[in-house]
Amino acid sequence: EIANVIKQLGYAKEEITADSAEQKSIAELRNLGLKRILPTKKGKGSVVQGLQFLMQFEIIVDERCFKTIEEFDNYTWQKDKDTGEYTNEPVDTYNHCIDSLRYSVERFYRPVRKRTNVSSKVDTIKSLGL
Repeated sequence: EIANVIKQLGYAKEEITADSAEQKSIAELRNLGLKRILPTKKGKGSVVQGLQFLMQFEIIVDERCFKTIEEFDNYTWQKDKDTGEYTNEPVDTYNHCIDSLRYSVERFYRPVRKRTNVSSKVDTIKSLGL
């Protein structure tokens, strides 16, 4: 049903970023014609990196998006048990909409790795006499 809604809304040819924990669902959506659906790139620090990127902007949420508003109102960071100080790690609750928002902007803050040209590396090594 999700694939049909995406198609009806005219987004079938758009790039869609999905939760990489749901590889089976991503494969199913691809089989249903959503060829540009990609898994999010998760890794150490990716949540904090995405949140730091989002915090650079004023985010306006429509009043009809009550779940998103609820998440922003209740999102919190973990506390160190010994010191009682907040850590740089978010609590894993009230985050589904916020995670989706992070996924949607992921390509704007993730560094793009340059593909290295093997022949240029060889030339560099040769020029060094190695």
